[in-house]
Amino acid sequence: MKKIELVDFLKGYSIFTIVLYHLSQQLHLSAFFYACTLFGGTGAHLFILLSGFTLFLSYQNKKTNYSHFLKKRFKKIYLPYALVIIISASLALFWPIFPKSIYAFLGNILLYNMFDNNIINTYGAHIWFIATIIQLYLVFFVLLKLKKILGNKNFFLISIFVSLSWSILLIYLEKADIRIWNSFFLQYLFEFVLGMILADWMTTGKLQYYYQKIKSWQLVVLFFLSTCLYAGLALGLGTTGRVLNDFPALIAYASLALLIFRLKLNILKKFFVYTGIISYSLYLTHFLVIELLIFFYKTQHIAINLATLFLGLLLIYLVAKLYYFLLQTILSPTTNKKL
Repeated sequence: MKKIELVDFLKGYSIFTIVLYHLSQQLHLSAFFYACTLFGGTGAHLFILLSGFTLFLSYQNKKTNYSHFLKKRFKKIYLPYALVIIISASLALFWPIFPKSIYAFLGNILLYNMFDNNIINTYGAHIWFIATIIQLYLVFFVLLKLKKILGNKNFFLISIFVSLSWSILLIYLEKADIRIWNSFFLQYLFEFVLGMILADWMTTGKLQYYYQKIKSWQLVVLFFLSTCLYAGLALGLGTTGRVLNDFPALIAYASLALLIFRLKLNILKKFFVYTGIISYSLYLTHFLVIELLIFFYKTQHIAINLATLFLGLLLIYLVAKLYYFLLQTILSPTTNKKL
């Protein structure tokens, strides 16, 4: 499938803000600035949309059966994830960066962590996303059939209804703040489905038409209004608001990302595009690097501040680049390994 610059940019931007969010948690921030950093974590919403987008485009480009599809996802998604879990668990034997638990290790390797809230975040607060995206992969062919039967409009409206119903159920059952419940794939179904529909629109030229038609000032208004709704729900309704604000969070985050993409800042654009290329490696490894870095800083009595965390950011990128190269060498030995 041909690379799309905007998609790589959006992936890179999403992962970069998620990394910054996890780094910022190491600082002692005021309530206001901490609330601002939470916006970076909403990059997961856009990343789920982009997963549906790229997966549908890839399928359209080369249709395959369910068995071959799962084998490809196993190689591309699960194996890199499992290797990071093995590395993390091995390092935890020597340094107290993660719990030493055979049950937790096997749970993350065998993926039953998605059903046990006690171990889903054993190797980092970002692992929930892997469980969610794998669930979406498992139902992808069902979604393809539903899309074909229902048509794009009804398919999207039903996905919103399902996601909203799941959110309301979580609130009713008082499970909204429990990770294995609020990260179940139904919560993010509408975002994945929207990605599939946008990919469909791209094949017909409709997406390019609408994107060119949207003015930058309209994106600014959209960002402002959706951010107000996103923040209002979270601040006004607490846990209930946070579980219901996924849609405004996605709109606010995507609007800002598109605005930045439209800026005449080629260096910034190239940086995010490159980050998008190594985005999965960056996502998988960044939490491990942060834990090792914080452990080192504390044992060496080095102050944790913006300067030391910036050095950590450089180290995160270096490790991600090396891991990306390793994966290309192991999993795709015949492809071009240039970074």
